[in-house]
Amino acid sequence: MRKKRRQPQKREPFPGAGYWLDFENIKTDDFEIVEKRLDEISLREEQIRHLLTLKQYFDYKAGDKAEEIAGLGAALPPEMRELLANMRVFGDQLNRKLEHLRNLEEIEKGTTATASTEAGRLTIAQCVWALHYLLIESGLSYAGVDKSVVARFISAITGYGFDNVYKRVKEKHGKNEKATQQDLATVREWFGEMGLEAIAKKIEGERNLG
Repeated sequence: MRKKRRQPQKREPFPGAGYWLDFENIKTDDFEIVEKRLDEISLREEQIRHLLTLKQYFDYKAGDKAEEIAGLGAALPPEMRELLANMRVFGDQLNRKLEHLRNLEEIEKGTTATASTEAGRLTIAQCVWALHYLLIESGLSYAGVDKSVVARFISAITGYGFDNVYKRVKEKHGKNEKATQQDLATVREWFGEMGLEAIAKKIEGERNLG
């Protein structure tokens, strides 16, 4: 009598997710499953929390798989190469969706750059510059710290989304030098008003280098 083949066990990506996803055999179109689940969640905060939870589990599994693949060295079979590529695609899709939802949340709460300026609140770029100089003044060395940790710290203090903050931490001058000069001028004015002339002079030096 032929034995029945055991069906592979389907697993939720995390408890209570409401759908099945196999991190060990991820496919490039698997993110469509996540998109459908997000459509069922009405609150923006809950959508973001759902993706953050998924990202935590996925990053952990992806890290394990990356270590396993690295141990194979140059003798990497084609199926493992494909899996690694699929994981990268899924991770990119996850990060883009998370950033998109966070941007929408900021717009809905009126915390975009324009709204922030009108309300007297510093923009993301200005917050990054201000905290950059405060951290440097406190003795922080960027050579000895993970920039993602700095970005998480700034995000936690300001309430701005991590992804947008991280972009500015990695490249503070951004792509628009004119806007950067305006941001530096705004931040310099604040430090000047507080009597922190040493920092204000450093910022002016940054502007001259731009």
